[in-house]
Amino acid sequence: MNPAPRNQPPRLLPARTTGVRPSVFPTTAPHPATVSTPTTIIPGVPRVYDRLRPGQASRRQRWRIALIIIGVVGVLSAVVLTVRAQPWQAARSAVSVGATTLSHPTANGEHDFVCAALPFARLAQTELATAPQAQAHPWYLSVILAQWGVEDHWTTPGFAGYNWANAPALAGYPALPGTRQPGIPGTFAYAATAESGVAIYVATIKGGAFAAVAAAYPAGPAAQATALGQSAWDANHYTDTGHPGSALLDTLHYYHLERLDQANAAC
Repeated sequence: MNPAPRNQPPRLLPARTTGVRPSVFPTTAPHPATVSTPTTIIPGVPRVYDRLRPGQASRRQRWRIALIIIGVVGVLSAVVLTVRAQPWQAARSAVSVGATTLSHPTANGEHDFVCAALPFARLAQTELATAPQAQAHPWYLSVILAQWGVEDHWTTPGFAGYNWANAPALAGYPALPGTRQPGIPGTFAYAATAESGVAIYVATIKGGAFAAVAAAYPAGPAAQATALGQSAWDANHYTDTGHPGSALLDTLHYYHLERLDQANAAC
């Protein structure tokens, strides 16, 4: 056999004819690959090699407690802000009559009605003593509130909105048809806001024959209520027992409305 040239690789021998093909795979399996499973890290749980320094755990606890307190305070603040104000609390914000002042208090029952109407009764009292056509004497708050309560049945808004004393139709304001009963106005003024109701009330008094009511002021609330019962307001229906203004007088005394005539009185 001639030796192979030095510049060529050695020639492989032919396979034996035993029916077994030479394997192209290695006869021994390689060493299996080593798979490393990453360590599971649970938030807040230190790993073995992540040792806490002295005092670090207590500081974390303090931070967690502080965050919990901040969250609780935030929730309570939101609850407080969403609490609805009582009707009389909303009414107290109105201090003047004007196109930009729009109050819509609601009340049902004597106490709630008085609390809701009190700031507007004060406003009416002030406007009645203000020019033009200022009254010679003011009207008592107790008399105004008694009249409004009797007229509106201690409920607001009523049939004519915030027309506090169910005044008849007035130029410049919407009108509603009356009930067509004897002594009842054919039309009523409609007040969309509490302030417009005060304006209607004041204009009705200043434009009508109610000087005797103001003149009774020096004699006290009962005398003024009697004078109002003798006036032409809504067909004198403030008389229950044959005495003029008896319905107003009973209301004054039963609900102790005279207490509101004191300075800075509250409902």
